Amino acid sequence: MATWKTLGPLLLLLHAVFCQRTIRWCATSEPEQRKCQAMSEAFSGASIRPSLSCVMGLTVEGCIQKLQKKEADALSMFATDIYNAMKIATFKMAASESKAGDISSYHAVAVVKKANSAINIQNLAGKKSCHTGKGRTAGWNMPLGYLIDQGYMSVMGCNIPQGVANFFNASCIPGANDVGDPASLCELCKGDGSGMHKCEMSEKEMYYSYEGAFRCLVEDAGQVAFIKHTTVKENTDGQGPTWAQSLVSADYELLCRDGTRAPVTEWNRCHLVRIPFRGIVVGNDITPSVVFNMLNEGLAKSGFNMFSSADYGGGTVLFSESTTKFEGVEADDPIKWMGTKYYNVMRAMDCTPQDIPPVLRWCVLSSGEQQKCADMGAAFASKSLTPTIRCIYGDSLTDCMTKIKVTDIQLQI
Repeated sequence: MATWKTLGPLLLLLHAVFCQRTIRWCATSEPEQRKCQAMSEAFSGASIRPSLSCVMGLTVEGCIQKLQKKEADALSMFATDIYNAMKIATFKMAASESKAGDISSYHAVAVVKKANSAINIQNLAGKKSCHTGKGRTAGWNMPLGYLIDQGYMSVMGCNIPQGVANFFNASCIPGANDVGDPASLCELCKGDGSGMHKCEMSEKEMYYSYEGAFRCLVEDAGQVAFIKHTTVKENTDGQGPTWAQSLVSADYELLCRDGTRAPVTEWNRCHLVRIPFRGIVVGNDITPSVVFNMLNEGLAKSGFNMFSSADYGGGTVLFSESTTKFEGVEADDPIKWMGTKYYNVMRAMDCTPQDIPPVLRWCVLSSGEQQKCADMGAAFASKSLTPTIRCIYGDSLTDCMTKIKVTDIQLQI
């Protein structure tokens, strides 16, 4: 005989579905709107519940605004968009898009040659580095954000390119040739081999992207390569282009966060940052499981190819073409979905000069500290470093803590 214990969850789900008779999906472009409408018709033909309707938001930002105004209920976004949306909105996670092999994320790793046994993640300062490209996820945002977040790399005035130049001896970072970018960021780049296209963000630069950054390491231009976890296996042991045919994966190792090293096959435990792929977000008044179940039922019963965008211009339209299924989430909180390590790294890179206070007030506890603080402030000023240091005297540690709390003193020695 059925009991409340067994019927309760089912009744709650039925209640949620009944209350949410229609899910309004927000489209970020005209192709997404067309695909959404086709998906809606397919869902209707298969009697999928709740029903699906489509709302035009034009952009991700527009859709987030509609989500907040309760003019839309759901959309799918890349992790970077979800992180940025969290600054201006609140919402819940309903599902993850998953690639073949149940991969709803990938991993940013630091790779070195096994023979170069002296290098670890804690002593990269002064080394030569290979990156996939300026602004790219696995080769720029994740490793640099990690080094900044962990305190290995210092960035003054939010000038990340200068911080990278100060930290590494030399680098190849394709695309790091904007006005003001230090020359050392392109020093190791090779171009097309004839002296042309050096440091370009294109395949004409031999050290561009995942394969290129790995080749930069292989050819001893750099001592560490920042790439994704599959790159070494895709370019060793008979795999990859002609230049990589003789390479052996066992000759390379990963740098782990704890200072150790590991074989390239152990990326799941030895990586810098896990990078989430794409997630389905819903408004705060929407039950996440209702949307997750609707999508899975539509995938199974509607006959609509949700992950193909061939009829809509190709690429990522509503969902990624590399997605194969939807996965449930352990928690609907966006930070838990993306992981605190990813969130902290993104925050470390999310710095602008406007975020820096003009004055940093430092609380000191003795005349010796006062003198050292004053000398430090003078040294900073002589190098035109920001913010300006101002020294505030505290009677005791407790007094300094009170000043921090009451008068918003930023730091205390």
